Amino acid sequence: MKRLLYVVPVLVLGLAACSSNKGTATPPSTSVPVTPAAAATTPAASTTPAQAPAATSPVATPSSASPTPVKTKPAVPNVKAQVLALSDLPAGWSKHKIDNSTDGEPACFKALVADTHEPLAKAQVEYQGTPNGLPLLDEEIAYDPKAAASEFTKAVKALDRCGKISVKTNGTTLSGAMGAMSFPKMGDQTKAYQLTLSGVVRGVRVTAGFDILVLRVGAEDVSLLYSTFGAPDIREFQGAAKLVMDKINGAGTTA
Repeated sequence: MKRLLYVVPVLVLGLAACSSNKGTATPPSTSVPVTPAAAATTPAASTTPAQAPAATSPVATPSSASPTPVKTKPAVPNVKAQVLALSDLPAGWSKHKIDNSTDGEPACFKALVADTHEPLAKAQVEYQGTPNGLPLLDEEIAYDPKAAASEFTKAVKALDRCGKISVKTNGTTLSGAMGAMSFPKMGDQTKAYQLTLSGVVRGVRVTAGFDILVLRVGAEDVSLLYSTFGAPDIREFQGAAKLVMDKINGAGTTA
């Protein structure tokens, strides 16, 4: 879930490119047959009354001892198969290089950045809708049956404290505010946020909108960030979130 923290400063470069070419963003579109029992047959009555019944062979009785159960570790899900693939997105999207730089990170993210917990399995992907880098879609899934709930709570507490944000990177300062927003429940726990950052890039005032979703699906924590040039578009974000959930449900999860 820490992956989304690194996207904000990285997008300054995308804003720089978009400031000179404000292209239209392309949103993600967003059995065994049953056999009848054989009819029971009644043997004919014996014509010899004095004849004794035939002896029957004893039936072997299975041992009552139960085998010792073998303890096995639960299978770790293939989270790489659950994150969005490029083929899940509309035409025009392409892969975006993931950069884990923390340059200019907002102060409210420090608690999550300092968290050294590593899940049992994780996968992260990032895609861009235009050559300029925006819109940008970032997704991460982390699997950990023992810590998924606590990690979700930790992320929500950190994001709830953000409020006003100032990001300084590559000689550019972007400022704005982040707050929680209503969002349809997905999975077991859901929390969504919206952030708008503005600043002067190469002499041009630009604005970028960020929609952030953190959710827990069983033993998996999922984070999704959708950023576009201009104000955030909740409809585009909901479309992206639906794609994410459809992929997770289709690939299967471990509760």
